[in-house]
Amino acid sequence: MSDIQQFFNKNKKVIFVTAAASFAALGAYYFFNKIQSENKVQKNQQTNQLQRNSITGFQDEEQYKLKARQISQKIAVKKIGNSNFYDMNTISQVLEYSIELAGDEYVQETLNNRESRRKLMKTDGEQYEKLILQYNDNVENILRKAQSCILEELNISCDDFEESVIAFMEQGHYQEIYMFQAAIRQKIKEKIASQKNLTVDRIKEIIKFQIELLKQQPQLLKNSINKLSSNNETVQLIPTIISTMLHDYIHEQFKVEEEDQMKVMTRTEMTNDHEIILLLQEIEQEMYKLMMPFGQGGI
Repeated sequence: MSDIQQFFNKNKKVIFVTAAASFAALGAYYFFNKIQSENKVQKNQQTNQLQRNSITGFQDEEQYKLKARQISQKIAVKKIGNSNFYDMNTISQVLEYSIELAGDEYVQETLNNRESRRKLMKTDGEQYEKLILQYNDNVENILRKAQSCILEELNISCDDFEESVIAFMEQGHYQEIYMFQAAIRQKIKEKIASQKNLTVDRIKEIIKFQIELLKQQPQLLKNSINKLSSNNETVQLIPTIISTMLHDYIHEQFKVEEEDQMKVMTRTEMTNDHEIILLLQEIEQEMYKLMMPFGQGGI
């Protein structure tokens, strides 16, 4: 069993809650991407340019490519029958190993963006929101760049890989694909070392705080949701905005980071705690309340 599969099985309750609002919006997002297929070539060109231009600061391009080459040797490539589509095991390995390649850049980007945006949280809501969106774009680009570099070493074109993913989604496996991607985005967060040891009671307090924030919707959060819900392209970003803002509010209130919470949530006493389970279900319900109108709109 792969590390990601083990991570998913161990943390599926937490991952589901994290992905719940995103999945509610998936219908609109998937539909929008399908009707915007003419932009695909442009996006691939931008990704390729990103690969060529920016392996930042702490590691140069040759080191990055060497690491990608070493990673690619761990991946068993297999197609489905006589088709041009790669099987799910190949897809999952590429996605999983992208964490290993992208980890250092992810950590640097996350820490830098946290520091920059939190300085603006109380003084410039518009710029604060822009930094969150910029962070989301940068993380996606970091992961996409890692995937593309691994695919290049495997002699797999990005187009063929993406078509394989789309084929699985069209066969009814879109939830499986999406939840796996959600697990990837949770797993990479482990690259940031936790600095705190939180108690179960403290975690419960933090979760209750999140629930109250979702119910009350502070003006900063409400403004962002209203702005992003105005069209199908930006509605997909609402879960990311909500999640990032919630963690910034948590840090402001408790001086606790997301990786600190994740470290505790993986413990058996947490996943088996009945009150924790009920609280997570309540977060899920509140997220659905926010997202369901947007997930249904525009289709």
